[in-house]
Amino acid sequence: MVDAKKVSLSLGSGGKISFDFVKKEIISRFSNQILDSLGDGANIFNDLVVTTDSFTVHPEFFDGGNIGIL
Repeated sequence: MVDAKKVSLSLGSGGKISFDFVKKEIISRFSNQILDSLGDGANIFNDLVVTTDSFTVHPEFFDGGNIGIL
């Protein structure tokens, strides 16, 4: 587990490190029905879900594609 006093880039990579951090540092402090479901989006009304998922690609254009077709 990553030292709780430091935020590491590995926390944004997904997987077990991210999951453990969310469970230990976020859910344990802000537990509620919505957070406890560990969903990756927020339901707005009944038929709209909003999520944020971002990444950085450099360079923007590369062999075989570009950031727009990812």
